[in-house]
Amino acid sequence: MAGGSEKEDRSSAEMAGPPPTINFTTGNPQGNLVRGKLQLSSGLRRALRLAILKVPTYMTAADLCHFLALYESKIRCLWLLRDVEERNSYDVLLSFNDETSLTEFAAEFDGKVFSTLGPDRCRLFAATSVTVEGDNSEPKDSSSQDSEKCPICLDVLETGGVTCNFTASLFDNSNTSTSNGEDGLCNKDSDSATGEMRSLIVTLCGHSMHIHCLAQWGDNSCPVCRFGLEPSPESNTCQECEVSESLWMCLICGHVGCGRRVQQHALLHFKRTSHTFSVEIESGKVWDYVGDNFVHRLIASSSEDKIVEVSRNVSTSSVNSQAVAEVHTAHQSLVESVVDSYNRQVTEELDRQRLHYEKQIKEMDRDRERRVGKLKEDLKNETALNRKARELNSTSTKTVEKLRISCAEVEARLKELRKRSTAYKRLQNKVEQGNYHRRTQLKELEEKISTYDSEAILLKEQIRDISLHLNTLDTLVASAADGDSADEPSSGPSQMDKIKSEIAGAAVVGIAPATRKNLRNKR
Repeated sequence: MAGGSEKEDRSSAEMAGPPPTINFTTGNPQGNLVRGKLQLSSGLRRALRLAILKVPTYMTAADLCHFLALYESKIRCLWLLRDVEERNSYDVLLSFNDETSLTEFAAEFDGKVFSTLGPDRCRLFAATSVTVEGDNSEPKDSSSQDSEKCPICLDVLETGGVTCNFTASLFDNSNTSTSNGEDGLCNKDSDSATGEMRSLIVTLCGHSMHIHCLAQWGDNSCPVCRFGLEPSPESNTCQECEVSESLWMCLICGHVGCGRRVQQHALLHFKRTSHTFSVEIESGKVWDYVGDNFVHRLIASSSEDKIVEVSRNVSTSSVNSQAVAEVHTAHQSLVESVVDSYNRQVTEELDRQRLHYEKQIKEMDRDRERRVGKLKEDLKNETALNRKARELNSTSTKTVEKLRISCAEVEARLKELRKRSTAYKRLQNKVEQGNYHRRTQLKELEEKISTYDSEAILLKEQIRDISLHLNTLDTLVASAADGDSADEPSSGPSQMDKIKSEIAGAAVVGIAPATRKNLRNKR
């Protein structure tokens, strides 16, 4: 809405430039109330205190503790203050251990949204000084302060003799340290069991307790006196332009707009939403935008059943008391009828929503049961698969072991075969070498045999020639013998004797070797 946007813009503008001095009060208004002034500055350098302005009242003290829980260990003390000029918000004053913690806190929380319930943001400013009007709280002695207990955990709040209450001495900037060297505002409480320092918070009514303890308190009131800051009701204004006169409220949705004498936002709401009826907040009259008149110009009196005319232009203050009472009674009956109609519509709508959501719940239950059944089936299948996987894993392990043994045997066998193959190769080389020698020898023998065959053929030829020659000689000898016997008594030597003498003195040298050509011719 435009009004909400303008309101947020104004709030942001106010927070961006805070007044230099904030008037505040703290403590229970019915008891000890402390008033003071808080001096602010936008510069955070060399500051040990921060102020959070205009924290909305829907942020309870416990919500604020949860909001600041991240830096609880770095906060020394936290005070809640009431701004005298703001009704629906309060301020917070924080004291830190050192400047580093303050800088980190400012970087983390400055501009951070408090809650999703509203657009309000955390705006931080340096608190340069705090002035308290008089010393309204009586100081306690050291023994009573040291024995003060947290009202929630009942542990002793060991503040080292320095109180967290607002006094003039505590906020005197000229005296910011105590005898033990701590900051005069507040000392952090130490846990006796763990030795850890626990931060303290001072509520709007002035009671001190641990931040961690108050964060667990679920009420908006103080755990001690039940005092709490409640939001003040705001006056009716137009939701568009925020004027407070001539206001009309829509009977359908509750929208508040200004009348025709101002900026006609109520009429614009009717044109935008077609919500017909609107009631004037000042007089209670109901206007019908469709009929362009008031709904009840003539109202029946409930006491005497008379018809009372309600004038448009005359206000209720100008009629007599009886007419005013009758009009008021009629108005009340009208309001009751409208409320009854509204309640019936709300009841019917709630019944429809209940049936709708019950149907959705049943569908969600069915869907959940279906998903659960599917998950159970998947779990069953997964269990079976896991069991099968374990069986296969066991079988594969055994198979791998067997294969490992077989591989070892195969490796040994392969090694042996490689040795045999090497031996066979050497033997084969030797055999090949022997075969080569045998082939060479066989070739030589074949050549010798061929030579011997040739020589044998030649010898046979020679023997034949010799045989023929001997036969010829025998023939010649025989013929010579025959001649000698015919020529006998010759005084000289015979022919036979001549041949014998030639043979006796001769040498047989054989015949010339036959050539291959001659042998072929003879064959």
